Amino acid sequence: MKREAVWKLLEAGSLIRETFEEAFAPSDAMRHFRASRAEALKGVRALLDAEIGKLEKSGTSTNPGEEAGKRSSNRKIEIDD
Repeated sequence: MKREAVWKLLEAGSLIRETFEEAFAPSDAMRHFRASRAEALKGVRALLDAEIGKLEKSGTSTNPGEEAGKRSSNRKIEIDD
């Protein structure tokens, strides 16, 4: 399956979920759904941070031309609940 087709399917699934939530889910449930999505994203961020840490400890640069162990930006991405 082509990458574009996969992205279209994912977008369609997201649209179906959002439509269902807006049409049928009470506001309390919606708040919990949003919080659970935020927590899932925080989990992914923790996994990525751990992998980046392993690369930095092994001396592998995260960006071409950059000294090992140093990152050009240490900006945190905020996720609203």
